[in-house]
Amino acid sequence: MTDALFIYVPPILIIAGTLGNFMSFLIMRSKEFRNTPSSFIYSVLAITDTAVLYTGLLRYWLVEVWDYDPRLDSDAACKIHLFVTYLIGHLSACYLMLLTIERVISVFFPMHCKTLCSKKRMVIAVVIATLVETAFNSIFF
Repeated sequence: MTDALFIYVPPILIIAGTLGNFMSFLIMRSKEFRNTPSSFIYSVLAITDTAVLYTGLLRYWLVEVWDYDPRLDSDAACKIHLFVTYLIGHLSACYLMLLTIERVISVFFPMHCKTLCSKKRMVIAVVIATLVETAFNSIFF
């Protein structure tokens, strides 16, 4: 039973997640949403969540079905995969945190939301979060 779950469920999750994140990305980049500060974070989050599926879940599926682990190819492949896997997971959580902060500001400080949560500030926050998480996860090298 467990083997069947690891064989059949991951491809379904990867395909459904990829399609869902792709549609989310397209909607957030549409004309109606493009200029909102949260649409940028949602777009980046869609890309990051898709990367989580491909770096994490895909590896487990490859090990289970094909008995192939990309981490065993070389020391460099192992380190790079570990770095990317943890980085993407941490970035996804950071982007959710930024989105939550933006929502809190819009609820508790609605009059200041346009200035505190401008699109430019959201882009800067995403860049800073990405740089901090990249430095944090550089321990794998």
